[in-house]
Amino acid sequence: MTAFGEVPERRRDIKALQVTGFSYQEIARMRGMSYSRVNRLIAEANQVIREEQGRENVGRTHASPRAARLEQLEDKPPPWLQGAIGRRPAVTGDPRALLAWRRAALAIDDYRRVHERDLGDDALGRRPQEADAAPTFDLADSAIGRARETPPSARFGT
Repeated sequence: MTAFGEVPERRRDIKALQVTGFSYQEIARMRGMSYSRVNRLIAEANQVIREEQGRENVGRTHASPRAARLEQLEDKPPPWLQGAIGRRPAVTGDPRALLAWRRAALAIDDYRRVHERDLGDDALGRRPQEADAAPTFDLADSAIGRARETPPSARFGT
C-alpha cells in the first residue's frame, strides 16, 4: 500500500479501477478516455509501484556497492551531476531517458572517483591527456551526450 500511495493521483485512480475488476474498455468509457490511454496510465502506475517496491527492498540491502551508489545519486544528486544531466527523469516518462540518465550518472561518478579529479561543481572538466584517464572521460562524456539527446518530453515524464 505504501508503494501504491506513491503513484500520481490520476494513475492511482485508473489503477484502482483496474484492480477492483473493471476492464480497460470499461475504465475507458467511465473516464472518457481511449483504451490506449488507459493502458498507458496503468502501465505507468505499475512502473511506479515496481520502483517503489524495489526502493523499499534495495534500501535495506543492496546487491552491490554500485546499486547503493546509484540510489544515492538518484536521491540526492550532487551539483556536478545536476549541472551535467539534470535530475533523474520521472519514472512515468520514457524508460530510455531514465536508463540513459542512470548510465551517465554512474559513468561520471566512476570517472570522478577513479581519477580523483578536483573538479568542484564541474562534472568532468577538460579531457585529460593521461592514457588511463582519457577513455574513462570519453565514456562519461558520451553518456552525457546520450542523456542530453533524449527529447524533453521523455526526460521529464508526464
